[in-house]
Parts: sequence; structure tokens; C-alpha cells
Amino acid sequence: MKIKEIMSKNLIFVEPDENLSTALAKMRKNNIHQLLVMNGKNLLGMVELKKVVTKNIDITKTKVEKLVTPTSSISQDATIEEGAKLLLDSGLRAVPVMQKEEIVGVISETDLIKTVNSKNVKKKPYHRIW
Repeated sequence: MKIKEIMSKNLIFVEPDENLSTALAKMRKNNIHQLLVMNGKNLLGMVELKKVVTKNIDITKTKVEKLVTPTSSISQDATIEEGAKLLLDSGLRAVPVMQKEEIVGVISETDLIKTVNSKNVKKKPYHRIW
């Protein structure tokens, strides 16, 4: 299965000169923990909820650009196994999905978990060990 089959295509982003309060409002509204940071069509990275909440900052005055995390990206034609490995290796909860130089989606832990849960996996018998 390919990344393009399970990625989120609804791109939600903030610009680097926006306040963190705007980014947090978008995260809350969309129930996400990471947000793309875009300068026009250029991806600067992502802003992470966990990074914001662990800082002692005024979110109404601090700009997104102060907490941008550089991020890897993945091709929409990569496999979900490659996507899972990238997420695990990066420590991020989501990464941008690219087609050539353009962002076409985001793949998240949630997307991968939904895919695993939706497959009919034959359960192994439960064995107790005492």
C-alpha cells in the first residue's frame, strides 16, 4: 500500500510570522498536534504542540518561526512501511508528503494506525503465562 492511499490531503498550515496562539487554535480546531509552517509555497518545517507547551513563552506575542522544527518529507509513492520507519526514526508524529517539489499531503501516526486497524488481521490465540 502506498502513502498516497492513506495520507491526509487537507493541508493545514501557518505562516512563520503568525503568532503561536493562531497555530494552537488551528491545531485544536483540527484535532492535530503538528502543523505545517509555510512561507508561500516553501515548506519551512512544522510546529509541534509538545514543543510549544514545554516552553515558558507568551503565545500571543511569540511568532511561529521561533519554534519551527525542520522536518523530513516522504514521497507519495513510498510504501506505508517506509512512512512508519520515517516517523519512528524522526520522532515526529507527522511528516509532509511530496510529489516532486510540491506538498500534496501529510502522513501521521494516526493515518498509519487506522490502516493497521482496518486490515483484517487474524488474531493469534491468547496464552497465559503464569
